[in-house]
Amino acid sequence: MKYPYRDTVPYCITQISTVFNEVVSNRLGEYGISIPSYRALVVLQDGVVRTLKELAQIISVEQSTLSRQLGAMVKEGLVTRTRPEDNGRIVRIEITDRGRQVIEKLIPAIQNLEEVMLEGIRQGGIADLKSNLKQIAQNLQKLRDTERKVAPAELREPEPALD
Repeated sequence: MKYPYRDTVPYCITQISTVFNEVVSNRLGEYGISIPSYRALVVLQDGVVRTLKELAQIISVEQSTLSRQLGAMVKEGLVTRTRPEDNGRIVRIEITDRGRQVIEKLIPAIQNLEEVMLEGIRQGGIADLKSNLKQIAQNLQKLRDTERKVAPAELREPEPALD
C-alpha cells in the first residue's frame, strides 16, 4: 500500500511551518532578530515579567536555546535578565523600551504575512481552522503527557514481591 503522506495533517503543517518560518526569518533578518527572539518580544510586550522557564514554555523553545538568544537580546538592549536575591536559580526576563519599539515595528510585517497566508479562506473558515489547530495541539499535549508518565517496561522499577 502506498501511504498518502502528502495528504496527512502533520505533513501539511510541516510544509506550512517550513515556508512560513523561512519568510518570517527573512523579514526579521532585516532587523537582526531571530524567530525565537521575535516570539519572546511578542510575549513580553504585555509587560508581565516572565521566568526563563515560563517564557521557554510559552514560545515552545528549549531553555538553553532561549538563554543564548536572551544573551544577545540583552546586549542589543531589547530585554533585561535578572535573578531575584531570594532565589538565584530563577531568571526573570523583562522587555525594555527599546524592545517595545522594535516589536511594534515588526508586528505589522508579520500580521501582513498571516493575512497573505490566509487569503482566499472565508472568515468562518479561518476561525474553524484556528479552533481545530488548537484542538489538535491539546490532543497531542495530552498524549505526550500520558506517554511521559508511562515509561517503557524495561525502564520501570520492578514491582515488589507480595508475601
